[in-house]
Amino acid sequence: MLSRFTIVQKLSAGFGLIILIICILIGLVRDAFSKIEDATNWNIHTYMVLDISNRLVISLTNIETGMRGFALSGEDDFLAPLTSGRSSFDQSLGELQRLTSDNPAQQQRLMEIKATQQKWYSEDIEGTLALKRSVVAGKATFDDLVLRIKGRQDKVKMDGMRKLIADLQGDEQKLLGVRTKTLEDAARSAI
Repeated sequence: MLSRFTIVQKLSAGFGLIILIICILIGLVRDAFSKIEDATNWNIHTYMVLDISNRLVISLTNIETGMRGFALSGEDDFLAPLTSGRSSFDQSLGELQRLTSDNPAQQQRLMEIKATQQKWYSEDIEGTLALKRSVVAGKATFDDLVLRIKGRQDKVKMDGMRKLIADLQGDEQKLLGVRTKTLEDAARSAI
């Protein structure tokens, strides 16, 4: 059968076959590198969510620190961490809502965190600050302030927010594991 073809036709067919194989390999490698790029971008995305969620915890801690510093001292300069923490919280929460917009479970957690934070801030943080101002003005006693803090109302809400953030981070860690496996599989495929 091959004897019917001229040497030029045989060489052309051979080169054509080689070019076809090279094109197929290029397509496969390109697909693998595309998967690697996608997996890498999703890993970066997950690390960003984890980093910003850590900033969320730091913001809450700063709010709490400012409140406690003011509760002890009654001096306004102790409120600086509270002010910066509140601003940072709002910014971090907004970033997390944007980054996790494709994940309903994370969106639900963020709504719960926001609702708890607002309740915590209005009931506990502002309440403690107002009570300290009353103590400084002589309208309440320091014992009233101690009793309020010992009541741990603010701590219960803070612990609840920490748990929600830990759950959010746990889900992101699971996603990171899946995405890392996808990255490794794509790298193996490319090799």
